Amino acid sequence: MDAELKLFKKPAMLKRLANIRKHIYPKICNLQAFITTDVEPIPFEDRFTRAYRLIKPGEKWGKAFNCAWFNFKGTLPDGYENKKIVAIIDIDAEGLVVDSTNKPLYALSSRLSWVDWLQSTRGKTVFEYKGSKDVDIWVDAGFNGKIAPPFFKARFKKAYLAEIREDVKSFYYDFLTACFYALSLTDKTKQKIAEKLINKAYQCLKKYHPIEVLNASNILNELKKSGFVIDEDYQFTAIGHSHLDQAWLWPIRETKRKAVRTFTNQINNILKYPDYIYGASQPQQFAWLKASHPLIYARLQELVKQGVVELQGGFWVEPDTNLPSGESLIRQALYGKRFFKDEFGQDMRLCWLPDAFGYNANLPQILTKTGMDYFMTIKLSWNEHNEFPHHTFIWEGIDGSRVLVHMPPEGNYNSGATPLSIKKVIDNYKEKNILKDALLVYGTGDGGGGPGEVHLELLYRQTKQVKFGKAIDFFERIKVYEDKLPIYKGELYLEKHQGTYTTQSKNKFYNRKIEFLLHDVEFLATLCFLKGYKYPHRLLERIWKEVLLYQFHDILPGSSIKRVHEESVARYGLIMKRLELVKGIMLKRLASGEDLNLINTTSFTRKGYLEINDTWYQYEVNPYSASKLEPLKQVVDLNCGEDYIENDRLYVKFSPKGYIISLYDKEHKMELSDKYLNRLVIYKDKWKFFNAWDIDINYPKKRKVLMKLIKREIFIDGPRVICRQTFKHHKTLLTQDISLTSGCRYLVFDTKVDFKERFRMLRADFKPTVYSDTVKCEIQFGHFNRSTRNNTAIEKAQFEICAHKWIELEDNQYRLALINDCKYGHRVKAGIMSLNLLRSPKYPDPTADISIHRFKYALYPHKGTLNDTIKAAYHFNIEPIIANYKLDINSFASVSCDGVCIETIKKAEDTDGIIIRLYEALGSTIETTISVNFSYQEVYECDLLEKKLKLVDLNKIVFTPFEVKTLLLFTVNKND
Repeated sequence: MDAELKLFKKPAMLKRLANIRKHIYPKICNLQAFITTDVEPIPFEDRFTRAYRLIKPGEKWGKAFNCAWFNFKGTLPDGYENKKIVAIIDIDAEGLVVDSTNKPLYALSSRLSWVDWLQSTRGKTVFEYKGSKDVDIWVDAGFNGKIAPPFFKARFKKAYLAEIREDVKSFYYDFLTACFYALSLTDKTKQKIAEKLINKAYQCLKKYHPIEVLNASNILNELKKSGFVIDEDYQFTAIGHSHLDQAWLWPIRETKRKAVRTFTNQINNILKYPDYIYGASQPQQFAWLKASHPLIYARLQELVKQGVVELQGGFWVEPDTNLPSGESLIRQALYGKRFFKDEFGQDMRLCWLPDAFGYNANLPQILTKTGMDYFMTIKLSWNEHNEFPHHTFIWEGIDGSRVLVHMPPEGNYNSGATPLSIKKVIDNYKEKNILKDALLVYGTGDGGGGPGEVHLELLYRQTKQVKFGKAIDFFERIKVYEDKLPIYKGELYLEKHQGTYTTQSKNKFYNRKIEFLLHDVEFLATLCFLKGYKYPHRLLERIWKEVLLYQFHDILPGSSIKRVHEESVARYGLIMKRLELVKGIMLKRLASGEDLNLINTTSFTRKGYLEINDTWYQYEVNPYSASKLEPLKQVVDLNCGEDYIENDRLYVKFSPKGYIISLYDKEHKMELSDKYLNRLVIYKDKWKFFNAWDIDINYPKKRKVLMKLIKREIFIDGPRVICRQTFKHHKTLLTQDISLTSGCRYLVFDTKVDFKERFRMLRADFKPTVYSDTVKCEIQFGHFNRSTRNNTAIEKAQFEICAHKWIELEDNQYRLALINDCKYGHRVKAGIMSLNLLRSPKYPDPTADISIHRFKYALYPHKGTLNDTIKAAYHFNIEPIIANYKLDINSFASVSCDGVCIETIKKAEDTDGIIIRLYEALGSTIETTISVNFSYQEVYECDLLEKKLKLVDLNKIVFTPFEVKTLLLFTVNKND
């Protein structure tokens, strides 16, 4: 909760503040307002071609995401030519004031934090008027809705010119600071003295004559001289910020406009307030600004050089870090850091992710190996059940990498910067016995334009305790405490927003598919490069950057409005088509004749079956190799009956209700079903304020319904035996092909759902005989063990967990893995494994997941190794590439032992070398040989940004547990 709310519980104090505000801007004259509206932005050059109407204060003008041009007209009366005049314009929306050339001048916003209500005018609605006697003001406006029902509409509220009483304004902010200060004091004597001075000062104001205001101001001098210091032992670094989501309750197109307004506002602040420092993250927004407003962009480049704008964060956007692949997070850093280096000459060492919904346990390795040693978030302060134990600490990942973390103790990246904010920090700070230095991140985000007048006026009165400064300088300063700080190991699990592992499943489906499609295309492009073709760097970079944009922490997690998800899913479809086209071109370039070949783009030898044009083929192919497809030989190990299917490995029996009552391992004589497997259950998913984000922790205790089996047919199709079942719940229809393949240990559930539920969650529940106190969960470049028990408060709070391609239980050397092709939300508690398939919240998208979905998951029971599970999951997710060509690709790259996965093969960014990225997946120290089937001169180990570290020998590469290695092989030919 914002610290400033304490003041809003003091009506007498609020009334006094309101009375003073009335005298800051004496009105000179009203302005007439003319408007033209549209559902999309109206280009500047088209504004004169449109019809305008007169709009009066109080009239509605637009619903959510409507756009408009306002033209304000009037005449400045005589006698004001040499006076400081302001325009006060409130359009109940965001707006950009521009000159006759479309140069941005000022930004308007009615998006408010609590402290914005206390500004000299509510929100950002006042700016200096420097025009002629004949007033002609143009505002490019956008109504971006509110956290309210969509039927709310914007109202034009007021527009007038006013004189400014600088003396009253200065006194007002003295008085406001004093009020906050008095409320923050715990020493009753000091508090009474402060309140007495506040009362005495206010009593001076009768008619607001200058002498009255001066006398009132002098009375507050005693408090002003104290600097409003709460505790002199503490020092704070204040960095202005305007956390701007790439999309959320507005579409991406509006974020581009919000960015222009925000930067315009902050440039004006920098000109007005000496010493002020503003921080901005997310290179994507800078790139948009460069394209749309190059003059503002150039001005920002100058301000960065001057040190008054701080670049923050090394990622392309502020992504979710639960759902994207490890390779995606590397590309976030590669493109993000490269942009800031190329455009501003700065190497980013601070990862700035204030608002993502938890942080995976291998992120420290990705950060340190991309040159980021520091990490800032506030999100763990949102925990619902257990207070996170630290604010400043060392975070250690699964490989042992460490980063220095600071979580501003106020728990806010939109701080009001009041004395109450400072008091909250001092009270909350968990490491106060080690250091008394903290970061204050202040401003109004998400289109509020960042810090406003109220933030800066308050801070200028608190400079004895709070200093304007850069976040990176703060981290450098507290680095000396590293040896004394607590160490936190593993993931930074957010005890909230677990629904984002599942909501808007099409975004998650496409993201997973495109991540692997990019992997395949980069591999094929590398093969073509070695044959003399140009590598498509620019094309792949454009595609990667768009994919990275959609990994933003309110898009991929599914917590944005309908339009955001519809537009991103449509773009995903176009991206896939483009990549498939590129893949086809690459295959043609690699062809040495006509044939029917298959390419294996995984680290593991794979064998299996494929159906092409109603004909079945079989194959066996080495890692990163091509092989000819052979016609299917006779299959004899499949069998079925009216309620069972089996192959030579597994026997599966179905209940009359459709779930599995027996899964028997014939080879190891092991029954795997305790009571049921694959029960398709509809759970109540009740309304919560953060509906798309949150799942009720008590949902398993609520009434649940099994989907009703309405049809079953069992048959053999080539090398597969299939049980096809159709289920129904109200209007929801689900068809599932449950299949075994000859010689295979997968039990595959190929699923199609027409989902038509409200406030419901569809899950596949499994109660196996295999039990363990921990479950292995695949994360980026490794796995992480989580508790399956429910004994402690922390274990109970982690009722839903995120995993990538697989989770696995191990009991007495027997393993049961649950593999998926696009799902992330799991529950493993009380002997039950549960995969979250779909959920249907109503806010902010009332149609979330109400559509047709296709996905697959599989049970993989075996007595092999963890490497077998990893191999199975890769093969389940990465389809072999089919080519109508003869292809001479033979073991392009391979490793000599289990446990090391080749994740990426691509051309280097800046040289003619080839990048091979690998990781150790088992959590062991491994020595391996890496073999490649092309000529090279030398091999370097690099960081994740491809910076050379040392020469290495491919015959002896040692991996430590979960280590990611990037190898750069310089080739003999030079093409690019």
